[in-house]
Amino acid sequence: MTARKNTRIALIGYGNIAHSLLKGLLAADYEADSIRVSDSAAAKLKDLKQETKGIRTFASNLQAIEDATSAILCVKPDVVQAVCAEIKDTLMRQSTVLVSVAAGVSVDLLERWTAQTLPIVRCMPNTPVAVGCGMIALYANPCVTAEHKKLAEDIFSTVGSTVWLEDEKDMHIVTALSGSGPAYFFRFTEAFEKAAKDLACPPHLARELAMQTLYGAGKLALQSRSDIATLREQITSKGGTTERGLQVLEQADIDKIARSVLKAASLRSVEITQQLEDT
Repeated sequence: MTARKNTRIALIGYGNIAHSLLKGLLAADYEADSIRVSDSAAAKLKDLKQETKGIRTFASNLQAIEDATSAILCVKPDVVQAVCAEIKDTLMRQSTVLVSVAAGVSVDLLERWTAQTLPIVRCMPNTPVAVGCGMIALYANPCVTAEHKKLAEDIFSTVGSTVWLEDEKDMHIVTALSGSGPAYFFRFTEAFEKAAKDLACPPHLARELAMQTLYGAGKLALQSRSDIATLREQITSKGGTTERGLQVLEQADIDKIARSVLKAASLRSVEITQQLEDT
């Protein structure tokens, strides 16, 4: 609790990820006055101050990071360089941990835009952080200490599960699977909902069946000691309806489809990083 009381967090940019982090931090009993938020949109900051008592808001990023123990970049990738140029001297003077959630922006770029001696954590959250069920992968540069890691983990565990990567290159497959993954599961569920409607299922029932099945299957998989294949086999009776449906998926070569999806998304992640490094 003492460490948490001494933690001062600056959220730079108040978009969806920052909003989810703020909500998670407050729910985890971080003091509102230990969190600072900066954004260029005055209306956003005004609404935030009205909605959340005690939160300190700033139009200036420099004011927001003053005395901060961690500064979390929640801005779009195309403005990260400009924000880094603005705040790097203050970060260095304070030894503030810089955390970036900007997709595609490598640690090498962040070091180039700030300093190689600055502790930097790159992370990839996904949209379920909005409901406290996110998957957040983190990667640290050599300047990040065990204490810094604990700080980053404590912050992001308020919105989901965290995992540390040993190799930053793994961030591409993370982006493809957990970063983009919710959209794949949504699309699959969307297809089943539509198919049920096409087979004369009432629309409200089709949606409820599809949504609850998605939620329940995921929760069961997380809580079970069995692996995914075993859970699938437990539902698949010989000659039953599940077996017949799965045969259709196998005939479509679902494994090949999954590999193609992840390969395409991870290659695009590599391309985005390369484009940023070439600018």
